[in-house]
Amino acid sequence: MAASTSEERILSNLDQKVNEYLQVSGNCAQSSFLALKEAFDLEDGSVLKALTPFPGLAFRNGVCGTLIGCTMALGIVFGREDLDDWGGYIRSIPPVREFFRRFQKEVGGIMCN
Repeated sequence: MAASTSEERILSNLDQKVNEYLQVSGNCAQSSFLALKEAFDLEDGSVLKALTPFPGLAFRNGVCGTLIGCTMALGIVFGREDLDDWGGYIRSIPPVREFFRRFQKEVGGIMCN
């Protein structure tokens, strides 16, 4: 019973934090990651390790892991460092869209096969 209450409290706190960050950033991926990073003291410099389960989203024929890995790299290069940097947010979108367009043209889709 205590574990369930503790888990519910953690989830409730995470939900609240994500919503707060989402209001500032408008980005669900960054908001979710930041809330989890803070809650669980995650090292955000371990991108290579974090990408371990991403091929085909854990081998379930999901989005191509190459696409995800390259998109994360583009985010590191072009992304914003502050949640309220809307200019940085907007500047990060065109290079990623161009990459997606070229990737899809070359490979034929974005799903892992």
